[in-house]
Amino acid sequence: MALREQPALWHQVPLPVGDGAALAQALRPVMQTQRVPLDEARALGFWSDEHPEDNPPCDAQDQVEIPAWRHALINYPHPLLKRGLVVLDTPGLNAIGAEPELTLALLPSAHAALFLLAADTGVSRSDLAVWRDHLGDRGIERFVVLNKIDTLADPLLDSAQVAEQVRQQCDQAARTLGVPASRVHALSARQALTARLQGDAASLASSGLPGLEEALVHQLLPPRSLVLGRLVAAGALALQQLARSRLLDQQRQLADQLAELQGLRGKSAGRLQLVAQRLVAESSDFERCAPRLAALRQVLNRQIESVLQGLAAEGVRQAVHQWREAAQAGVLMRGAPRA
Repeated sequence: MALREQPALWHQVPLPVGDGAALAQALRPVMQTQRVPLDEARALGFWSDEHPEDNPPCDAQDQVEIPAWRHALINYPHPLLKRGLVVLDTPGLNAIGAEPELTLALLPSAHAALFLLAADTGVSRSDLAVWRDHLGDRGIERFVVLNKIDTLADPLLDSAQVAEQVRQQCDQAARTLGVPASRVHALSARQALTARLQGDAASLASSGLPGLEEALVHQLLPPRSLVLGRLVAAGALALQQLARSRLLDQQRQLADQLAELQGLRGKSAGRLQLVAQRLVAESSDFERCAPRLAALRQVLNRQIESVLQGLAAEGVRQAVHQWREAAQAGVLMRGAPRA
């Protein structure tokens, strides 16, 4: 059983969503770290001898600093989350050697990816390599976020000049990564957080975060039914191909048997008896496979019905309501040495 599936290893922290300062204090443990011996860090997957460039610094006592928490589940009543959006914050792809399973294992199952870059540096060579190696598949929706636009502020430039500089960075990132300019969003997460805590609508609007939220609402959430439809279609196609392959194999075997029977004309009765016994055995094998194929078809039909029921608006609202009732607190799992 995976460690995150063991309730005893999780620690629950209530989230006071109505108090910004208390909320920040409750989320502070997520950033906690601990120092452990090098062997322990290697056993936990935070040290790789094959990729030393990704390893954390090692001090004179042969200890390294690692996160104190391995997983965090944060249940927050955000409008996008209420509509069914699930956000997975993975480790940076530049640190794949330390946490490969937490990052690369999630990419194939994700419906979209937000590629976070720094606005002051743009797309670096390592960023471009990560994009080409892991996010080049056009089967996944991709959004590029240029964070820290507040660092581009210059007292010698007016607001229009700064805005033009940000626009140029967005255009350059879009050309480099080969995505539409509408998929590149410049924002300041620090400014947006401060504006939310202080209730400053003007500062929040200028932070650029509302534009990203709007894009997620209109470009990501509506195609959910299409994504699920593609999954169902892929399953049906796989089942169809399996059935077709089985039938073609059976057809080839029957043709070979017919040719063999035609060649046995005038042969001994003993030879004919051996062929008949083999035909009976192969027929029995085929009869045993037929129920399996029917069972697979029934499983697929049940999955299709389940997906269609889940896509119903009332069903989605009930599921979200039940989830909100059940999840009222943030949950953290301790990154103990056994993890």
